[in-house]
Amino acid sequence: MSLAVKRIIVLLLFLSQYSLLYGQDKAINGKVIDSQTTSPIPFASIKVKAKMLGVVSNGNGDFQIPIEYRNAADSLTISCIGYTSKTVALRDLQDSVINFIKIAPSISSLDEVVVTTKKKKNLSASKVLNLAIDNLKVNYPQEPFSYIGYYRDYQLLDTNYLNLNEAIVEIYDRGFPSNDLVETAIELYEFKQNTDFPIDTTTTKPYDNEPAKYGRGENKYIPNAVLSPLGGSELSILRLHDAIRNNDRFSFSFVDVFIDDFENNHFLEMEEEVFLDKIPLYCISFKSRFDAGGPRNFSEGKLFIEKDNFAIHKIEYSTYNKTMKETQLMYNIQTEYSRVDQYMYLNYISFNNGFKTQNDTDFKVIEFSYSEDKKAFILDLNSIPEQSSISDTSNYNFMLEGKKLGIQLAQLTAERQVTLFLKESAAAFVEKNSDDMSSKLSINTQNIRDVKNRELDKENNTTVFQFRELFVQKIFPSKVALMDGEYIDKTVPLSKEVISKKLSKKDDYWMNSPLRKQ
Repeated sequence: MSLAVKRIIVLLLFLSQYSLLYGQDKAINGKVIDSQTTSPIPFASIKVKAKMLGVVSNGNGDFQIPIEYRNAADSLTISCIGYTSKTVALRDLQDSVINFIKIAPSISSLDEVVVTTKKKKNLSASKVLNLAIDNLKVNYPQEPFSYIGYYRDYQLLDTNYLNLNEAIVEIYDRGFPSNDLVETAIELYEFKQNTDFPIDTTTTKPYDNEPAKYGRGENKYIPNAVLSPLGGSELSILRLHDAIRNNDRFSFSFVDVFIDDFENNHFLEMEEEVFLDKIPLYCISFKSRFDAGGPRNFSEGKLFIEKDNFAIHKIEYSTYNKTMKETQLMYNIQTEYSRVDQYMYLNYISFNNGFKTQNDTDFKVIEFSYSEDKKAFILDLNSIPEQSSISDTSNYNFMLEGKKLGIQLAQLTAERQVTLFLKESAAAFVEKNSDDMSSKLSINTQNIRDVKNRELDKENNTTVFQFRELFVQKIFPSKVALMDGEYIDKTVPLSKEVISKKLSKKDDYWMNSPLRKQ
């Protein structure tokens, strides 16, 4: 039997500096930082207290608030999982500098720990996850609702923003039992391509729908991944990767169908509890099983689940791809929900993935698998290897659990295929540790070249990261989409859509644009 004969990651694809909505041009700029380490805190919630409107800090802890709220003598409440909430008077913040706001890690009191321990005692990670799944219908809205949020998509090359698109949208959800892709309606209230940042048309090409020859896309591709051809809307791509909202449908590898497959595809481990202000949360770490990811891919992350009612507050999920030289991040998805009255609603979702453009100059491994029958690793290559370099077993360094795996024979078994037969002791060790080999296997090669004298997996092109992010500013429980709404086609890019004129109280919503480097 051959494990991981074809491991393909599936990601569902369907189809001025202080810019504020509708002409507002001044803002208070803040950065949320840890009071102990002074490190930026990403994805902290910042609410304008009186209006219960707000934003979420970006990956660098930065945020913007329209200056008019300071003039109204309002205040901000800042909260984040693992920290104590803090309220700051807007009048104390300046509009000409970046205001650093420190929040402290939350530490439970002894009484809180004793009460919580008596109430929920010694539950396993598996039990907590299954209780969370059982309570999805209790904790999340089953009837229609809507929310207005700030959406953006952009690309990051090193630390530089490219191709930044921004929008204000309203999402009309018919409730969690509904088919999100088919039944949810979206109105676009504002859209712009932010020209404060560079525009690079070479990285805005659509993803290839299928791998081209030797495992590469013809134009733009994610290594070792296949993307669905249905649509060009980055907003739809983002929302369909919300595994909580789409818990009974396929979302992405290796979550798959969350309620059916998550536990089967991952090892779960209970970590020390954390707090959202004074609310205790279970923290469950996880890693993908070998049967899900194979030897070349693995995933890891954390689940945060409320102790009192088993509501899922947050999922952090990262998937990695191994080359013969390094381990690369393929994609990262962070989804957080927060409670408004009775139910949990989306607070933010962020999804980024690395991609490459076509480069025919690389000598690469396009498929990496392990055969239990042969007791061998199999490398499928995109070019014909040079015989003497692939036959030298000292050119391979495979480590599992810190132990080097002895290779008995390296043999060319097809024109572009190398089979590495393990020594008996190494094969036995692999069999013993096969379940969690995905994350614990380290692979490295040296001095292996093809007939064109190119070194294996030495890349000459640069990875660009594509980001899509949606930050909710206000929830409207029980709000229903009207028949005469100006709704977008969810399979069309926002740049090609018509702006709706139906938003009232336009000044309540704003674009939390990243600060341009000076």
